Amino acid sequence: MEYTTESIDNFQFEIHNKRLDLHYIVEGEERIDVSPDTSYTGLAEYNSDRDIQYVQEPQNINQVLLHKGDFVLIGMHEPHRTNGFITKPSKVRKIVLKLGR
Repeated sequence: MEYTTESIDNFQFEIHNKRLDLHYIVEGEERIDVSPDTSYTGLAEYNSDRDIQYVQEPQNINQVLLHKGDFVLIGMHEPHRTNGFITKPSKVRKIVLKLGR
C-alpha cells in the first residue's frame, strides 16, 4: 500500500472477526491507534466478505508510532484505526498481511 498519512481523526475505528492484521512500514512513518477494549458498539453491520466492521471510538486507546522497519500485530476484535500522521503528513509504503482463518 502507498498513501499519505492524515489526521488520525479522519478515520473510523474498525474490527476484524476472522483475521489478524500485521502492518509493516517499508517507508515513512504512521500513527495507528489500537484499543484493548473488545466490547464495542458497531456503527455499521459487519461485512463478512471484507471481514470488517466500523465501531465507535473506544475509551481506552494506545497510540502506536511506527517508523521504517517497524511493525504492529493487531488482534481480532481489537478496535483500531490507521493512516494517521505523527507530526506531519508522510508518504507511507507498507505491507499489510491478513493472518487467520
